[in-house]
Amino acid sequence: MRDGDMERVDALQAPDARIWFGERKGDGRALDPRGRGPWAQWDTFFRARSTQSDFVIVDGAVRFTNRETNDWYRLVERAPRPYFIFYFFDENDRISGKLIQSIEGLKRPTDRLEEFKVWAQERHPGLLDTLMPDGEIDPHLDKARVWKARLLEWRADAGLPDVLKDSEKPR
Repeated sequence: MRDGDMERVDALQAPDARIWFGERKGDGRALDPRGRGPWAQWDTFFRARSTQSDFVIVDGAVRFTNRETNDWYRLVERAPRPYFIFYFFDENDRISGKLIQSIEGLKRPTDRLEEFKVWAQERHPGLLDTLMPDGEIDPHLDKARVWKARLLEWRADAGLPDVLKDSEKPR
């Protein structure tokens, strides 16, 4: 965000705004107006880029389709999978909530993640338990750095091209 944008964001977002993943059930989590959340550092580290389309009003909420790609997707050779983002508003037209939701009926894009997992179990026992506790990606920055290092190592071992070579900026 540019300097001065926070006043504008604060004016647009209700102080008690919430975020949900999957479905809008329960209390959700606090929606940080500064974009800090469990995936924020992951998205920055892996240079996430999104495009939005198909804006519609659904039951008083604004819904759009989001398509995201990032370096992690490139490393596992996964195509972007669109998903919905909903924004809900309070009586003062401020953002009161955000819902991130899969689009029903879309198949998960194919990728090489299973190949990486087999390699990781052989070369780095316990690595997957660290990176994917309970089978889900842990998005913390320290884990993102390990993901990248190990994915690059796996790609080199497998004789796969360096898909980041021409796109990467120094970190």
